Amino acid sequence: MKKIILQTMLLIIATSTFPLALFANPVCLGFDEESATKNGCTVNVHWKYDQCNIGIYYVMYSLNSGPFYPIGVINARNTNNIEEYTFTDNYACPGGTGTRHVVYRIQYVYGGTVEYSNDSPVTWTSSETCSGCNTNSARCASLPTLSISGDNAICTSSSETYTFSNNYYPVSWSITSGSNLVSINSSDPYQITISNGSSTATSIVLNANVYGCTNITKTIFLGLPKTPGNIVGLNPPLAVSPSEILELDADDEQMPSYNWSALGGTISGSSTLSHVTVQVDQCPPFVENGYINVYLTYGNSCGTGTQYGEWTSVDCGTGGGLRIRITPNPVKSYLNISIDGESKLLTIKTKASENIQFYLHNIFTNEIVRQWKLSSGQNQYSLNLIGLKKGLYVLEVVKGGVKQSKQVLIQ
Repeated sequence: MKKIILQTMLLIIATSTFPLALFANPVCLGFDEESATKNGCTVNVHWKYDQCNIGIYYVMYSLNSGPFYPIGVINARNTNNIEEYTFTDNYACPGGTGTRHVVYRIQYVYGGTVEYSNDSPVTWTSSETCSGCNTNSARCASLPTLSISGDNAICTSSSETYTFSNNYYPVSWSITSGSNLVSINSSDPYQITISNGSSTATSIVLNANVYGCTNITKTIFLGLPKTPGNIVGLNPPLAVSPSEILELDADDEQMPSYNWSALGGTISGSSTLSHVTVQVDQCPPFVENGYINVYLTYGNSCGTGTQYGEWTSVDCGTGGGLRIRITPNPVKSYLNISIDGESKLLTIKTKASENIQFYLHNIFTNEIVRQWKLSSGQNQYSLNLIGLKKGLYVLEVVKGGVKQSKQVLIQ
């Protein structure tokens, strides 16, 4: 009876056609005979694997119970046999004193699958030194200049892949800032793919650790860039002089790109850097005393963010010749005013009996909130501002046919 059943089964196998897919991906039997053997200053790491897929072996290293870092790469052989591999770590000796432990582990990456061998420990006793040996510190000291390549931004609802610059050095990836804002699609010791769902106007920091020695970082922006919060060097409400050279800086010098523009001034050189030079026009024609407006936007590969602007007045009076200085500014109580060239004004443009008038305007409504009429013939004045609301005002000084204005901040 058993013989008949066996013959029947053989007949079925012989006459049946099975899908090729059943044999296309044979089952991997995994790691075997993992070991790490100390040989003077070096360690030989050995393992076998029942080969079934073509992938990459990464030799991982842990010093004194620390995290594992990849220190070597071996490409799997293209066979379906049990294959044997060896890696020699020439920087195995950990340095230091006392009992020290080094642990090796093999990571096998193939077709989106990751497998790990058992750990293989090596111990240096307190009597063993690393004299004459390459230590892990020497491994770190031998590193060249390294970087992370990839786009400077991940737009919303999209993903980007980032690659380490030198494929001789495998790395451990991490997101050290903003990890909750993105998700990691996939990674291996040379590449990582990151997705951004809906985050915008913010950034993350991608970190690649090499051998546990050094961290290579890249700031990656998410979505459209943020709006600038300040233009450093343009300090309203202080006025500037005609033809004055302004050295201006963005409040964030880590953005991928910058776009500057100015009304009432001319940008010298490139307007796409974090620092620009702006020359104030002789007399910008926007209002009677003139204003200079400077605008800045940040950009990245996702586009341009919201524009930010600041402005301040320019000392350009109609008719010229009347140059005033005010202190302190900002002011709390009394505003001191000095007028340059008062004697020349008296003899050429005015009569000694004429008065000088001061008007304080609300900067937003242009309403005159206080005014004074004082005798001319002097170059120093003091105005009482006690009782006025805090805020930004424009002080207009009029003498004969000459006017000049200054911004005043009351605190």
